[in-house]
Amino acid sequence: DSELKLKNTNNITVLPRISRDKVKELEAKCDILVCLANKKGTQIPAKINYYSSTNKDILFILDGDSDKLKQYLSRYKRFIFCDNNEKDIINKIEGNYRINRKPVKELSREYVTRKIIESLT
Repeated sequence: DSELKLKNTNNITVLPRISRDKVKELEAKCDILVCLANKKGTQIPAKINYYSSTNKDILFILDGDSDKLKQYLSRYKRFIFCDNNEKDIINKIEGNYRINRKPVKELSREYVTRKIIESLT
């Protein structure tokens, strides 16, 4: 949920909150997954962990306080980073880029959960 009121465009459809099953159905049809960074803070959005477990391209749109996040995630060579502006987004989507499309073990739910449990014991 967001306080932003977004409108559809010719090639973008803005959907309300939908079920996980519907999300899976839509993701199966797409070529690239998109994550928009939070404007404040350095928390890793949970969808990054989920997206990192797929074999799809991941476009990470940087915004706000995202320098540390980009620095951290860059080590995996798994993400296509761009600034939050139309020109950079289009350039990255249309560009020839080489990224690792394999799932990132260190960002998987299982790995992260195991590390948390290990740190508590």
